[in-house]
Amino acid sequence: MLLPSLAATGMFLSGCGTTLPPSGEWKDLRVEPSPFLAVGTVTLVDKDTATAVVRLFDVHTQLSQPLYSRTPQLDFTAQLRPTGLRTGRSVGVVIRRGAPAPGEEVVVQPLP
Repeated sequence: MLLPSLAATGMFLSGCGTTLPPSGEWKDLRVEPSPFLAVGTVTLVDKDTATAVVRLFDVHTQLSQPLYSRTPQLDFTAQLRPTGLRTGRSVGVVIRRGAPAPGEEVVVQPLP
């Protein structure tokens, strides 16, 4: 029973015919850095009241400008406005536009 599982795993990890582009093609690929700074994640969304809870990465994060939620593919899903409700690293936000989902990243555009 274990031997067939190991064989299947070996076939999966070996790529089963998957080929990578030649190394010369990789040097021309560029990924532009995002101008946004990740500050937390959406933990709870209440669509009825258009509010959500954001869990901040750092308890000392100051929130004085609009926040944006985005998917792992970096597609923006909502604009959020911080409220005065804050407990430790959790902060209440009002959903101004869009529809955030739990687990999405929350970012802010740094001031120049």
